[in-house]
Amino acid sequence: MGDFNLLFPTQVYDCVRCGKSCGGWRVLVEPAAVDFLEKLPQAKKARSQGYIPLQVHPDGWGHIGFDERGKCFFLSPDRLCEVHKEWGFAKKPRTCQQFPFFLVDTPEGHQVGLSFCCTAVQQNHGRPLENQRADLEQL
Repeated sequence: MGDFNLLFPTQVYDCVRCGKSCGGWRVLVEPAAVDFLEKLPQAKKARSQGYIPLQVHPDGWGHIGFDERGKCFFLSPDRLCEVHKEWGFAKKPRTCQQFPFFLVDTPEGHQVGLSFCCTAVQQNHGRPLENQRADLEQL
């Protein structure tokens, strides 16, 4: 990504594992992640219970479905992402990897903002974003 500007340079962030953001909104899933997620035990279990864990569109993209509580099928009872826990950060859909960050290319360069829907962002909980620059560059 190279150089980028943090829109909130004094903000700090580390996930507080509230699970609040893991449901209730349309999570776009790229085709490679759709293929991976469709084969996971959580997706098979959801299908066996009559749910649609991933709604796949004709172009191969999809979005994650929700259980009766409105939560992602890949969220564990302890509010951790089972994909992240079992298979690693890189196997999560890109939307999930990036949340709560907003990454925008502008004529002035790359801008990184945050979603204030996120509990950790609201609480200003965690490490300084400047210390997370290497991780942000990978996104």
